[in-house]
Amino acid sequence: MMKNDSVDLSAYIGEMGFDILRILDIRDLPNEESRGFPTAIVFARSLPRIYFSNPGEGPGIDRAAFDRAAERIDEDADRVADEICRRGYRAISQSEERILQRNEYREEQKRTPLPNKTLAVRAGIGWIGKSSLLVTEEYGAALLLGAVLTDLPLRMKPSFAKASQCGNCVLCVRNCPVKVLHGATWKDDMKRDQILDVFRCEKCLQCLVCCKFSKEYILDQSSMVSPHRR
Repeated sequence: MMKNDSVDLSAYIGEMGFDILRILDIRDLPNEESRGFPTAIVFARSLPRIYFSNPGEGPGIDRAAFDRAAERIDEDADRVADEICRRGYRAISQSEERILQRNEYREEQKRTPLPNKTLAVRAGIGWIGKSSLLVTEEYGAALLLGAVLTDLPLRMKPSFAKASQCGNCVLCVRNCPVKVLHGATWKDDMKRDQILDVFRCEKCLQCLVCCKFSKEYILDQSSMVSPHRR
């Protein structure tokens, strides 16, 4: 039954149209982060090129479309967690709504127990940019993350964190309208506050759209055909 559940769930998730899907072992994390679960499922969906405007002149973003896409991937995380529970295993969604329902968000710190981007870094999907966003070589920061923690036995491959590829680039720092980015190059043991003043951040997303890797993705003509390329 366990093997069938694992195979069936992989097929179920595979039909949800994610561009990236990883399964990773989180048993080494402190219990307050893992919440007692041994496994994390982390997935990402790239933002379609049509969400961005004037990419050659410094792109903007359709914020309403971005917010709808964020809601959708949160709903997907809820669906995956609910499906696992329906099969008799334990699982929790890392969607914003359910984190709030479980009273896990700490407003005074603006922090959750285990950010999805932390899981994505551990899974080797990308690195933390000078914007404090997850950045990938293929999509830049133009993607949204979802995650589920579970005790369902799932097959996983070894993964390794990637070093920052930002180099000397400071586009996000330079273009931040409220100057909350410190320009620090991320390392594995670095704290968020060394990169970003989260309490002054206005979440305008300029750091997302001006990232050099995001621009490469946005300007890639092939992304006009389909935003889901793998």
